[in-house]
Amino acid sequence: MPTSNLDKAFNPTSVAIIGASDEEGSVGNAIVKNFSRGYSGKVYYVNMRKMNNWPMTILGLLSIKQAALTTIIAAPAMTSLIFSNIIGNNLGPHFFPLGSLAILMWLEIMRKKGIKISLAGYLKVGAILSIIQVLIAATILWLEIAVLGFHLQIS
Repeated sequence: MPTSNLDKAFNPTSVAIIGASDEEGSVGNAIVKNFSRGYSGKVYYVNMRKMNNWPMTILGLLSIKQAALTTIIAAPAMTSLIFSNIIGNNLGPHFFPLGSLAILMWLEIMRKKGIKISLAGYLKVGAILSIIQVLIAATILWLEIAVLGFHLQIS
């Protein structure tokens, strides 16, 4: 493969800095300052306070809706798809803190209160909680569909 194909990746004309911040002393602010020193292209600043896991949940629901329009999906399967999408998108922040606005805000509050939470510690607790969360959510989903006969439809 010619190296010219990699030029767009290594010499982009624009970039987005996710987690950019104007708060002095924050990691997002340090990244903005350091990055802006040597880059001449267009920079888009995306503040993490304005993002969360809802956009991914909505995107997943739109994908499920498209699948429902193009194929035949039984009501129990549709309900499983919808709830699996919601469970999966809310599970991500347990594995890595950058996936959720609420988690980022909580970590910042803890930092300001002098409580240090290491990434390794966060990931250990998150892994355990994730397993418990999936077991509980899957049990509730099974009860709703198999026992109670609860079904959702996207119209």
